[in-house]
Amino acid sequence: MIVGTFVHRSIVLRIVALPFLSLSALLLYQATNAGLYYLIGLTFYFWGYSEFEGIDSDGSPCCTWQDGQPAVGTAM
Repeated sequence: MIVGTFVHRSIVLRIVALPFLSLSALLLYQATNAGLYYLIGLTFYFWGYSEFEGIDSDGSPCCTWQDGQPAVGTAM
């Protein structure tokens, strides 16, 4: 349903949404561990975003981006 859509491919959307999701999970007593895992995931998404990692159209990590295009020879 979501696979292949902009929502699935967007790292920026995940970086924006995960703090709100983790805060709501941390406020629920039984979801505290999930909230902590969301924060760990947020850290890695931000790390990938800061390293200019891209996502293929099928949703899998593919390469580093340079000037809006995938860099040659950087497939993961």
